[in-house]
Amino acid sequence: MPVKIRIIALIAAIFAFLFAFSSLVVCVCYPVRYKSEITRACAEYDLDESLVYAVIVCESGFDKNARSSRGAVGLMQLMPQTAEWCAKMNREEFSAEKLTEPGYNVSLGCRYLKYLIDKFKSEKWAVAAFNAGEGNVKNWLDTDGKIRFPETEAYVNNVFAARRIYKYRLNKSENR
Repeated sequence: MPVKIRIIALIAAIFAFLFAFSSLVVCVCYPVRYKSEITRACAEYDLDESLVYAVIVCESGFDKNARSSRGAVGLMQLMPQTAEWCAKMNREEFSAEKLTEPGYNVSLGCRYLKYLIDKFKSEKWAVAAFNAGEGNVKNWLDTDGKIRFPETEAYVNNVFAARRIYKYRLNKSENR
């Protein structure tokens, strides 16, 4: 076999491997878990599933038992006080013990995310508030409209980067 053909074959094999490997990395790093729970809550609160998946992957990496050092719990890393407020808004009984249950956590987390989107009229500022709190976002918007916490700036960027990947993944799975 001539050298040129072997080089072309080698390059084609490398590209095929890289494509397969990158797809595997995307599947591992950006999983699609708890689909029925997320689909149900997104339909109830009129939220884009890719945004909710992105928040979950950035908050907990899909660890339903995740607990932060500040006390946030579950897939969407809800503070118990916030989750209790969301439960009251939903006219349902609050249970701190159930915050590690995917359906319960996602439902309350989506309720809160929808509230923030409606309040700030922006997904960007809603995501910032999900991370840094409503009071901080209100102060930033009242001053110069810039996120003042580097951690929150990185979080917002990470959520929207993950959202682009989830838009692709979810669209691809729907077309199968």
